[in-house]
Amino acid sequence: MFLNPVSTANSKPHRAAIGVVFIAKLIGKILFISTNVYIVVLMGTLSGDSTIMEKRDNGSLRESR
Repeated sequence: MFLNPVSTANSKPHRAAIGVVFIAKLIGKILFISTNVYIVVLMGTLSGDSTIMEKRDNGSLRESR
């Protein structure tokens, strides 16, 4: 590598770009997975609350009937 300064100068930015893209993709995957998990957990808590609310609403409807 060090014998050819021209080739290293030409290949380094390309390798750096590939590394940056790879790291960006990796971070994107991690963020995507974490946001998906967060959304799933959020939806799970929301759906859990909504089911509790639905049960309460059904109970009140049954009581009113």
